[in-house]
Amino acid sequence: MKPFLIIYFWLILAGIGVGLFHFSKLSQSSRISVALLVVTLISEAVAQLLKVKMSNFPVYHFFIPIQFFLITISYNAELRSKYLLTIFYAFLAFSVIATFTFQPLKIFPSYTNLISSFLVIVWSLMFLRALLKQTSEYSFTQFPLFWISCGWLMFNILTLFHFGTYNYLLTVKNPVFQSVFRNVRIGANYFLYGCYIISFLTSQRQIEQHN
Repeated sequence: MKPFLIIYFWLILAGIGVGLFHFSKLSQSSRISVALLVVTLISEAVAQLLKVKMSNFPVYHFFIPIQFFLITISYNAELRSKYLLTIFYAFLAFSVIATFTFQPLKIFPSYTNLISSFLVIVWSLMFLRALLKQTSEYSFTQFPLFWISCGWLMFNILTLFHFGTYNYLLTVKNPVFQSVFRNVRIGANYFLYGCYIISFLTSQRQIEQHN
């Protein structure tokens, strides 16, 4: 296994460990986030095992909708918006249709992944907007979803950039450019799961007013 993958798995394991250790003190959204890390660890481990002898794309056809569902309900625990779950059901329907039509199991579900990335950016911005409207004296850093939102914003913006420039990147033969972009994406993964760890160590403040 490559060194960056070892660090990646250890970060997820560390997040699960910290989350479980503080589980009784965690907010509802943070408890859902611990479940998300467990699902991520299992899915990525299975994907790595399958990659040795066959395609691991089928794993992501299941993982991406489950991941998006857990992210959505973690944000909904704070935002309490009737639209989030409705949009998730529409997303799930699209994911199923895509799997049985134009992006079957043998193909990576790139459209599903793109839509998920875009919507998580929207959820993150919705939460940050709600946080800005808070009248409490607490620092943003005391809200676990603040850290998670920062992590997802960076990760998903880079994901959208990667898919948007994919064809161009294939034609670029500059090894320095490709190496820098690959390292930035790896760093975004580390940053995301580092934010999860930090979020479990915060004061677990929750949004008090929903507008």
